[in-house]
Amino acid sequence: MKITKVTEDAVATLLDDLLKRSPNNYTGYADKVQAIIDDVRERGDEALFEMTKRFDGADLNADNIRVTQAEIDEAMLGIMPDAKLKLGGNATAATSAAVLKAGANALGIPLYRHIS
Repeated sequence: MKITKVTEDAVATLLDDLLKRSPNNYTGYADKVQAIIDDVRERGDEALFEMTKRFDGADLNADNIRVTQAEIDEAMLGIMPDAKLKLGGNATAATSAAVLKAGANALGIPLYRHIS
């Protein structure tokens, strides 16, 4: 996995831009976002891989998306403190929990065994 490090200024600018969006514009996005959510719920990974290629230009599939726990840990630790504050502890904790659950599922073991 390629981890790209950015400056604190770039992160602050990006987060500030995202947080400045007017709540009046959200209704225009609701239908688009719901369609994506529905597609992922229906088709799972296949939909996620298609969206990743469409939005990010990355051609991922089940054979080339393996990420080690060490890579995930490095990425989580690499999040700048200021960005973590803006994202919030709940988002960071939810991401960690999702990664743990995905790791347990990939190994075919219960979550409690994967954590211990």
